[in-house]
Amino acid sequence: MASKTNTGLVAYAKAQVGNPYWYGTFGQIATEALLKSKMAQYPGQFEGSRPATARAKHIGKRVHDCCGLIKGYLWCNTPTSAPKYVAAQDVNVGGLKQRCKTKGGIKTIPDIIGLLLFRGTSHVGIYIGAKGFDHGVIRSRLADGNWDTWGKLDWITYEAAKPVQPDKPVTGSIVKGSRVKVRSGAKTYDGKGVASFVYGGTYIVDELDGDRAVLDRDGGICTAFNVGDLTLISGGSAPTKTVAKGSRVKVKSGAKTYDGKSVASFVYSNVYSVDELKGDRAVLDRKGICTAFKASDLIVQ
Repeated sequence: MASKTNTGLVAYAKAQVGNPYWYGTFGQIATEALLKSKMAQYPGQFEGSRPATARAKHIGKRVHDCCGLIKGYLWCNTPTSAPKYVAAQDVNVGGLKQRCKTKGGIKTIPDIIGLLLFRGTSHVGIYIGAKGFDHGVIRSRLADGNWDTWGKLDWITYEAAKPVQPDKPVTGSIVKGSRVKVRSGAKTYDGKGVASFVYGGTYIVDELDGDRAVLDRDGGICTAFNVGDLTLISGGSAPTKTVAKGSRVKVKSGAKTYDGKSVASFVYSNVYSVDELKGDRAVLDRKGICTAFKASDLIVQ
């Protein structure tokens, strides 16, 4: 099996986001036989409506518990391959913590992806960077996890981080699906302050309604901001060029004059200069065609 690294652990964890949590599992495919086995092994973890939910929604998907997410990576060649059980690494949260020779309090966490995050000896997660999120079978903010300790797992090689080129703003309009940054010092749409790490992250616009943009609804910060407080990184609509006096323009195919009259077809293929502009009324080439069109029917070249 290939050497296991911190970057590989993060990639494996990201590939599992949205998959179900089953206590006592480590990357197997959920089947009726596996469910019955785990119900018999851990009856207290599969009480009430949980078996019915598992049968209705989970069969056929990869399943893990918190420790199993780490063990799944250690025991699988790829994020979708079957795990190969290794008894020496089959430990609980406390066992994983013991196998982190290098560790410290959560306030001292270095910005190294793939670090393990511990809540006592009851829960473990994976740090994926920017001091913003961890992974189990869900994605959540680091600050919301009540983690108390970070650690470097001895079974994983922690590679030096490769230099990352910072995201650079681009010109365009923010639309649903755009990648954006929150401007330093900005507050939420409702006027609330945010943690400082938010300004360093890059997020997806999942909802857009007027000036209200919801970022990373599914498992991220899930917070609304004013569009004016966001900086576009990628995925925006093409910037709109405004018609102004002196602009070089074309007339949109099929457009009529400002007074509603038709024009010859050759007009649509030529480029003209805006010689006069008043409101939405633009006069083109006063010494040429000398005709007025609506500015909205013009395309800036």
